[in-house]
Amino acid sequence: MIIFWQLPRFRIDLQGNKNRRRISRQQKMTHWPGLNRITQPQMTAEAILSKYDGKVAALGLQTREYLLWNLPGISEEVDQSASLLGYSYGPGYKNVICVILLSKKGVKIGFNRGGELPDPQCLLTGTGKVHRFVVIRSAGDLDNPALKELLDEAARAHRKRINQTT
Repeated sequence: MIIFWQLPRFRIDLQGNKNRRRISRQQKMTHWPGLNRITQPQMTAEAILSKYDGKVAALGLQTREYLLWNLPGISEEVDQSASLLGYSYGPGYKNVICVILLSKKGVKIGFNRGGELPDPQCLLTGTGKVHRFVVIRSAGDLDNPALKELLDEAARAHRKRINQTT
């Protein structure tokens, strides 16, 4: 049986004074910052994309549709703090295939363990030992067959990693 308990709604005074006046919801949220994550509604992909200007948002939406179309059965997760969209075939970081990284300058597709993927067309950039990314400058970049092959390689590498660990 799971029992949920509620934190007191009174301000806690560490000096021993008995200050028991009720605090408002807004004060409670600032007094216990961990509660912000619990009470805030989950952000959607559209909400993340709407933070950016029209060109970046439109390109991000096209990139999102591209990934959902080309990675069948993939699940999408929204990271509010980093403003990114993650795509994985299961829970945990080990199941992440790629992420969409959004910035004022544009859109990137970041690959988990991208440094291990074969990349004959040299699409992957970045200097990380593990993670690499592909810069998406226009919707035409999504039509590149080398990008589709890179996605397929990332999915194959994921399946191989999962089969080795089980």
